[in-house]
Amino acid sequence: EYIIVEVTINIFATPQIVRPTDLNQCSDTGPSIFDLTDVETELLQNISKSVEVTYHNTYSEAETGENPLNIIYQSEFLQETVFVKVKNSTNACFAIIDFLITTNESPNLADFVSFPSERSLTSCYIDSFDNGYFELSEIYDQIVLDENTDHEVRFYSTFSDAENDINRLMERYYSTLGLVEEIFVKVINDAGCSDITNFYIDGDCVLYTNDISNLHFPAFVTPNNDSYNDYWNIRGLSDKLKKESTIYIFDRYGRGLTSFRPFLTNGWDGTCNGEPMPSSDYWFRLVTPLGQEFTGHFTLKR
Repeated sequence: EYIIVEVTINIFATPQIVRPTDLNQCSDTGPSIFDLTDVETELLQNISKSVEVTYHNTYSEAETGENPLNIIYQSEFLQETVFVKVKNSTNACFAIIDFLITTNESPNLADFVSFPSERSLTSCYIDSFDNGYFELSEIYDQIVLDENTDHEVRFYSTFSDAENDINRLMERYYSTLGLVEEIFVKVINDAGCSDITNFYIDGDCVLYTNDISNLHFPAFVTPNNDSYNDYWNIRGLSDKLKKESTIYIFDRYGRGLTSFRPFLTNGWDGTCNGEPMPSSDYWFRLVTPLGQEFTGHFTLKR
């Protein structure tokens, strides 16, 4: 004999969760406080029914639902794994997945300063058009204290621009005579963490620099009083070096024709003792107060 009975089998779907992106924060003071619910938009993107979400330190605790973590969670480690359990509100089906929470260290920077005497970029340069500029990235060793040489640096005119990463300055920064400027620098490490500090530049630096990296010697002179190339002179020296350097002009046979200080005159006008010199090639020698000498030739065209 046998008895036939009716049995109802209920099949419930396991919540279809998505592994969330790991949570990362930046800190100067060790492990961070995380809002664990920040993962839920991504975690629950395929779920439309009501679920219960809990967070745990271990997989076994997630399975049993024991020791749920506070959703505002103070980590004790720079990196740890969190297990998240998503359970259907109307039945016992659940899914578990893990993600990492990581605290990354921010760059270690020198403190803000209030005066140029406390931190300034003092090296400046002259381009071949006599314009003064600074290479702002040369401040790196003064502001980065963690001995990492690979951080990204970005420069701004205001703290707000640095915070919002707008209106970034070029690393080759052309300064303004008579103006002391405060420059804000944001330093970003490989983990994407950043911090901001500042320094100063003095636009008058370019009046005194000994930079000669962009010396320019014109290839020709046309002294015809049309206001274009009427004088031959060098470019790419600071006012200080122009005042203290001497240029000597020679004809093709080596005869000295004239000498002058680059700062005190417009340059050579193509004459010797008031007499116009003919179209030809002429030679020059520049002697700087630093003991450097430069020679070459140019063409006089009439």
